Amino acid sequence: MKKKLCFVFAVAVMLCSISHAQETVYLRNGSVVRGVATEIPGKDNVQVNSSDGSVFIFETGEILNIVKEKCDFSETVRLKNGSVIHGCVSERKPGVSLTLQTKDGSLLKYSMDEVADVEKSVAGNYSPAYIVKSDKSIKRGYRGFVNFSYNDNFNGYRGGEFNTVHGYQGNPYLFIGVGLGLNFDYCAGYYDYYTTFINYYHHYVEWAEDFIISIPVYLNVRTDIPLEHGGPFFDYKLGVDAFSVGSVSYLYEFIHAHSILSVGYRVKFRGKGGVDFSLGWKHDRPLSSWKTYSSNSLRLGIGFDF
Repeated sequence: MKKKLCFVFAVAVMLCSISHAQETVYLRNGSVVRGVATEIPGKDNVQVNSSDGSVFIFETGEILNIVKEKCDFSETVRLKNGSVIHGCVSERKPGVSLTLQTKDGSLLKYSMDEVADVEKSVAGNYSPAYIVKSDKSIKRGYRGFVNFSYNDNFNGYRGGEFNTVHGYQGNPYLFIGVGLGLNFDYCAGYYDYYTTFINYYHHYVEWAEDFIISIPVYLNVRTDIPLEHGGPFFDYKLGVDAFSVGSVSYLYEFIHAHSILSVGYRVKFRGKGGVDFSLGWKHDRPLSSWKTYSSNSLRLGIGFDF
């Protein structure tokens, strides 16, 4: 009889603890799921374990907010400024913000950019409740870029390029996309000419101007290293001219291939998106079999992603 009572008491305690941990997950499509919600470390996913044994996994972008049904005040929020607050995370929006309720009834709301981590007390010992990613502005799915650059090949040709790239962000570290550019290069200066006719030798100097306008199509691969306020990135573009025209037809009546390797730093916006600052090296080579002219250019760029 005593064993049965102990068993019933243990089950009651377990059910009570489960009910205390219950949360209500509100989705953007209007659905509501109840259970224990846990953010999966290293991924933009939240796993919800319901009381009937069902397991749901949602992307953070699908979740409107998560509300705790009953607070046990066993959580500790550590802020990046060094503050430590004890209480109950009564509501949270994964990757955006959380609301902390303290025992004195205060409600404190923090952006996830301010939060270092959240811990939960279990029998006096603290263990991570979930891991806070430092950069939530790079989301899985569609991602677009707009870039502006200044190019200089140190042989007189200087110019600029505007390009836009669109593609898929598979995870925070890998992007693959395609894009289109508009490139303009210009060169002007005095050129030396030497001519000979029979025994007559003549040298003269002439002012000349050259320009080229091209529209390249790009394949783009990029990797980001997300840190607290942005992070470094590596970018590679491989392209070919869809259109090319210039003032010196014999130089530019063929199509060029372009290879661009850039490194830089991304500063994230408060929401999704950021601004890039980059330094790169561009190699241009004609695809014509009868012309072997190629050039290398230093490339300074600024861009935006969304």
